[in-house]
Amino acid sequence: MAAQNVEAKRLDRLHEESGSLLLEIEKELKAAHALAKLNRVLHASTLSSRFASLLYGELEENGSFFYYNAGHDAPLLVTDAGCAVLRTGGTVLGPLPDAQRFERLGPALSTHSMFPQGTNVEFAQVEARDRVRIMIWERGVGPTSSSGTGSSASAVAAAAHGGAARAVDVIAPGGTQRVEWQDDGVYLTGWAEVVFDGQWLGGTGSI
Repeated sequence: MAAQNVEAKRLDRLHEESGSLLLEIEKELKAAHALAKLNRVLHASTLSSRFASLLYGELEENGSFFYYNAGHDAPLLVTDAGCAVLRTGGTVLGPLPDAQRFERLGPALSTHSMFPQGTNVEFAQVEARDRVRIMIWERGVGPTSSSGTGSSASAVAAAAHGGAARAVDVIAPGGTQRVEWQDDGVYLTGWAEVVFDGQWLGGTGSI
């Protein structure tokens, strides 16, 4: 009964905040920002085991079509010239994975057949325009406290697709780094400390 009450309260909050979000969209809130806010609403209002896929499109008067795909099946664009599959997409809307899902999804994505040599995986959530929270699964290592390249990539992705600003604090399990995506490149600022030192005893040959 307690769990049902918690879920009911979350649904009430979701309905209330979704209505507020709808009003903002009607006032010409940019779609990327609207979806970023919707992601935060879902994160705050639903259980961690739930998510939502979404396809949102805008057709402008000049005939240009812009779309945002959050984990939905690839849509078909049918025109007089024919039919095209719009394959570009992003992740589903909702919370960062909990520990159990992280342990399952991290290695599955890192060793997916799409990446023959393996890949690092970052789960990113835009908490505010200037703040992004990430979880890191590093190729060949597993859960990782921090990653400069991972923080930078997450910040760029959050700015390009998640409604974040181009200068953000990226919060990883090991601490916070500042990432600025400028016209001439990506700049990373943060503290560093030695967490381990040792002596290699494997001889003089190359590693």
